[in-house]
Amino acid sequence: MILKTNISGQTNYSIISNATFNLDDNEQGRDLVRGVFFLIFTIAAVVLNLFIIVAVRNRRKNYLEQFLNIRNILLIHLGSVGLAASILCLFFAAVVSFSGWKSSYRTVCQAQGLVQAILTQVTTWTLAAISWDKYQTIVSPFQHSNVAPIRKMLVLFCVMWITALIIGIPPLFYENGYIYQRTLGSCFMNTSTPSRHHWYGGLVLCVLFFAPLCVMLYTYAHIYRIARTHSSRIAATMIRMGCVVQVPLVINGRTVGAGPATIKWTKAMLTILQLLGTFIMTYIPFSVVIVAGLCGLDLCSFSVLVTVLSTIFQAAPVTNGATYGIQNKLLRNSFRRYVRRRI
Repeated sequence: MILKTNISGQTNYSIISNATFNLDDNEQGRDLVRGVFFLIFTIAAVVLNLFIIVAVRNRRKNYLEQFLNIRNILLIHLGSVGLAASILCLFFAAVVSFSGWKSSYRTVCQAQGLVQAILTQVTTWTLAAISWDKYQTIVSPFQHSNVAPIRKMLVLFCVMWITALIIGIPPLFYENGYIYQRTLGSCFMNTSTPSRHHWYGGLVLCVLFFAPLCVMLYTYAHIYRIARTHSSRIAATMIRMGCVVQVPLVINGRTVGAGPATIKWTKAMLTILQLLGTFIMTYIPFSVVIVAGLCGLDLCSFSVLVTVLSTIFQAAPVTNGATYGIQNKLLRNSFRRYVRRRI
């Protein structure tokens, strides 16, 4: 990333080497359109993450039992982090897109870049923790307790946040560590630092994106295998029982055969693909953009694609809120009960 100052004194930043962005009408129009999208994303993210928090809090009548559940604590944490990201990151990006970049924003940009790096890392590892909890619940249902020891959860969250701080603070000591990149529409880590610092960029990518992805691939692959194996066994057992008693087994007015097990297996597969697909589509394309910047590739001809991928990344609070909130049938029912009580 390089810094350029034009004749009028306005400073522009870019992850694209030797690229100059002139403030012509087309680019101003693009910034306005992007600002509208960022504003819509901000509102949607606030609504969806508040939905998660409210729905989880009102899922059961016993509040003590509610807040001692591991999955619920992780979901509330995910919703809280998404709410913070929507206000501190998305809204800032919308303001800058509408008003244009100003040199007086540099200090704010450093803070916003640090906050975004921290919240992104905490979010990805919270998603990995949710997948690990699902895996432990299925693999070891008797050894794995749904009741979370307070000390254990505090240690987990402290490790998440302290690690995020340790990873996010070092760029502040570089010159232009976090800079405004007009192609991305927000403040990010400067990938044009000297080559001796590129190892740090690789470390950030591994910790922020690839390590949580590996955890999710491992857990959901095992969950998929278990769902497929057990569905086949259950279906085979039911068919044998039907042959022994010489009558078809009927549950809820339907004859039991291979169909219900196949449906459950297919549903499990679709759920896993949805969770993994959301993570991959949200974070991995943007990580490829960062890798390209670290490698010194000229992305000038792909500026539109880079803008689209970075916008998808910044919309992570929206996609995560929709995937883990609206798509969750239990949370939807809980929210309906909450609304009925209020009305």
